[in-house]
Amino acid sequence: MSRTPQEKQGYSLVEMMIAAVLLLIVVSSATSAWIYYNRAERVNAIQTELDLDVRVAMEKIKHDLRLSSMDKVFFYPTGPGPYTAISFPMAKDNNGDGVIELGPGGTNIAWDMTVVYHIKTTTPYRLLRTVFDPRDNNLTDAQRVEQIGSVVANGNGSSTYNGANATTHTVFENLFNWNIDGKGATFDAYNPTLQRKNVSFGSILLGPGAHSFKFTSIGKNPSSSGYRIGIDTMTVAPSAAEREAESQLPATAQSGATAVWDYMSQGSWSANYQLLFPATGLDQYFTLSMENDRWEETNFRGLGALCDNTVVFWDESTTPKNFCLQLDGYGYGWLATEQAGTNSYYWIMDNSLTSRTYRVLMRGEEMINGNHIAFSGQSPYVLFYSYGGYPLKIKSAFIGTAQSSTTPTPNASGTMTRLRFNGNDEAELGGSNGVWGIFANPVTVFSIDKTKSYIISYQISSDSGNGMACSETHAGAVGSYFIRNSDPTDASILDWSSRPVEYDNRIVGLYGVWTYYPSNGTFTSQIFDTKNSTPPYLTMNWTADKPYGTAVSMKIRTGNQPDMSDAPAWSNITAMTLTGTISPPSKRYVQFRSILTASSGGYSTPILKDTTIRWTGATKVVDVAAQMTTGPNYGVCSLTIDDRPLLKGIKINLTIFKDIVGWTPETMRLTSMMTAEVEPRNTGK
Repeated sequence: MSRTPQEKQGYSLVEMMIAAVLLLIVVSSATSAWIYYNRAERVNAIQTELDLDVRVAMEKIKHDLRLSSMDKVFFYPTGPGPYTAISFPMAKDNNGDGVIELGPGGTNIAWDMTVVYHIKTTTPYRLLRTVFDPRDNNLTDAQRVEQIGSVVANGNGSSTYNGANATTHTVFENLFNWNIDGKGATFDAYNPTLQRKNVSFGSILLGPGAHSFKFTSIGKNPSSSGYRIGIDTMTVAPSAAEREAESQLPATAQSGATAVWDYMSQGSWSANYQLLFPATGLDQYFTLSMENDRWEETNFRGLGALCDNTVVFWDESTTPKNFCLQLDGYGYGWLATEQAGTNSYYWIMDNSLTSRTYRVLMRGEEMINGNHIAFSGQSPYVLFYSYGGYPLKIKSAFIGTAQSSTTPTPNASGTMTRLRFNGNDEAELGGSNGVWGIFANPVTVFSIDKTKSYIISYQISSDSGNGMACSETHAGAVGSYFIRNSDPTDASILDWSSRPVEYDNRIVGLYGVWTYYPSNGTFTSQIFDTKNSTPPYLTMNWTADKPYGTAVSMKIRTGNQPDMSDAPAWSNITAMTLTGTISPPSKRYVQFRSILTASSGGYSTPILKDTTIRWTGATKVVDVAAQMTTGPNYGVCSLTIDDRPLLKGIKINLTIFKDIVGWTPETMRLTSMMTAEVEPRNTGK
């Protein structure tokens, strides 16, 4: 059927409705596509913005930390972590070379400001950066802990130390997650040969009192045949004083093996020992308890220490063997061969010595061509000698102090003390009795001081004339003085100035002088820097063997000058005879003097084994280091203190978010996360 012209002039209502529906569908599809595209672009833009924010924030934090130092970093809250705030010093890089500037003299870092990164948990979350500029470098470590706590609590630095110089700004908002962990230290002790290595385990904040140091076997190098842990010395206090690791035994706890003293015959280990923990597998451990600060003197060999009539010796009789201190002496303190400079003897086989009185000058430290008395002593024995069948008869012998301690002379001062041969004034050597040597000792108390010089005077009988001698080799030094056809009194008179004195380049008939220990001696320690301006000193203790009649006492002094120039003289200090409480002035530097007293006659000496001075340690960040043993059967170990890891670096986890309306009406959360590990190392690189 065909339409009429009137019917062809328009569309029916149905057609128009269909067209409208089609148009609506097309427009809706286009609109939906545009909205979807627009929202996707917005999500992508926000995600990109978040990614950029987290990277910018992390790079800023990393840059700041690299311009700091690990031993000056503080965390909040206290404990093993993870942490939510961090405080550290920064030095300004004024010339842009990435290296921090140094202070006056060019040796110390000029810390210009303190930076604290912390969070504000109100809505919206914020990562904040509080800066104290200029930095107060006089704050103690304990005060810096208080400072970071106040910044976290108040959201800024206005209510704490140096608050007038604090400013705070927002790094970014919408913080979702932020935590900081310390990057702990481990040590792989494998080495093809047995050696020592200095190892820094990291830093940790320690307060006063004892702390628990736990070493754990956590693995081994593929080339190693074992899991051993060996420690020679440790530094565990702000004073950075070395402590013998083995002296800290016994362990307070251990598992899998037993920590022991281990003698190191190689000789390069301090005190010739190490602490050995012979671990055989993973997770075996031992724990040592050590105070934050104390001075342990176990070797008596510190730089600047001074022995006066004392000697440090390796005591083989103890278990374990150890370096100890005792009075010097007990033996030949003077030998004719030492003063003559030769070990050669020859025999005088004629009568040329008869009727002579000889004087031998024992040259002490102060004498020209001297220093031949090895040590001081008391109750000396003088050994005379002859040879074989040739007789040498001593009619009388004496010992006395030389008139001059610096210039060679045959004259004596004071009195001459007679020497007796088994109670007799005379003695015959060699000849028919076959005795080649005989000791003579003073009839009264006589002591020898190695700084002075002494005269041994003896008359040879007219009916003898043979003996042993050694030749004098020192240029310009006389071996003996003598008088021919001497008067019987020549041996005992003090002054030979008016006598016909001759010189002999030989030391005749005299072997040496043997002594017992000196009556007393001292050991003056090195000056010790506590690194604490006002240390409250607590106790002084020592360990000593004291045979009957011997004694050990101690003096202690302190000062604020490195050379102790402001400390009292030793003569003004009362000696301690018992270990225990001390109360010297609370000054930074400390020094002690040990006084060792021999038994009557010098037959026995006390032996001092160690000395310890304690004070209340300050709350400070401590760098913990050790001389570790490495070898083919040593493993990998870790160290924790009070169950906290030591920090060699910092691990930061940062996640930020933003809630937006996504493709649906529901809210969606966009996040960006980044983790970084930083080692503060005083450089921006």
